[in-house]
Amino acid sequence: MALRPADRAWLMLAAGVTAWDLCGRETLSAAAGRYHQARPWLTRAVITYLAAHLLGIIPARGDPLHVITYWKRRRP
Repeated sequence: MALRPADRAWLMLAAGVTAWDLCGRETLSAAAGRYHQARPWLTRAVITYLAAHLLGIIPARGDPLHVITYWKRRRP
């Protein structure tokens, strides 16, 4: 089975997060915890939105990220 570009992007994203967590001074989870301490509702809203976007829960017309990427693809 050949990998599609999005499959490669997910693999690169996973590899980047793993490399950052192994090599960095602070893990991304620790940073998210720090953001949550400073602004809990904003952090929850962003994580909830991204999860809903990735799971396709939000209708395409009401999903700002979908609308932006669709608009960008349509421009010459």
